[in-house]
Amino acid sequence: DQEFSFHDILVEFHGLIFDLFFLGIILALYESYRDKKDKTERYQEEIDDFRKWQSDEAKYKIIGNVRRLYNLGTTEFILNHCYLENGDLTKFNFTNSSFAFANLESACFSRSSLNNCNFWGADCRKLFCVETVATNANFEKVDLSNSTFTKCDLSSVNLRNANLKNAKICGTDFNNADMSFANLDEIKVYDENWLETLKLNNVKGIDQLSEEYEIRPEGLDRDEIGEFWTVTRKTST
Repeated sequence: DQEFSFHDILVEFHGLIFDLFFLGIILALYESYRDKKDKTERYQEEIDDFRKWQSDEAKYKIIGNVRRLYNLGTTEFILNHCYLENGDLTKFNFTNSSFAFANLESACFSRSSLNNCNFWGADCRKLFCVETVATNANFEKVDLSNSTFTKCDLSSVNLRNANLKNAKICGTDFNNADMSFANLDEIKVYDENWLETLKLNNVKGIDQLSEEYEIRPEGLDRDEIGEFWTVTRKTST
């Protein structure tokens, strides 16, 4: 009609372009979400497929999928009954994860976060931890013999009835931890006053342990970490 103007078409054209651009963003975000969701489900299913397998192939597959899930933003893992012997699990955030009944012998958790993790029934012999944070982790009745804890934060950790025989403990914080009835036989410590330090840090069960154990004064020795003393059971008189 006589009021027709190309300006009106230009306005409508810009509106259409804006609508298409906005719709494209929504579709892209949806596709990204769906792709991430599908990948997460697939990687978790693959972990389940290799659960309880006692082989190096299973270990590499599980750790590979853990790393992929971690890169997608997952931090809570259910790795119960997984074979992870000698596994490289460094620099992960495993907060609130579960490793119940997993084989973690000689696994490395250096610079990882294990806050609130559950290790009930896991095999943690020769565990290697440097600058690991494991506050409120549950190691009750867990075998941690021959493990190494260097500059770790084990505040409020549950070590009731845990086996720490022959472990190496250097510069590690046990503030408010529960070590009731733990086995401290032949632990190597790098602080001559380690048992007294545990008392100052309000460690539960330390009074009973102090009656049972002592740091052998003549046991000073040296290894790759430095000078250490050995915790031994007191001899009866």
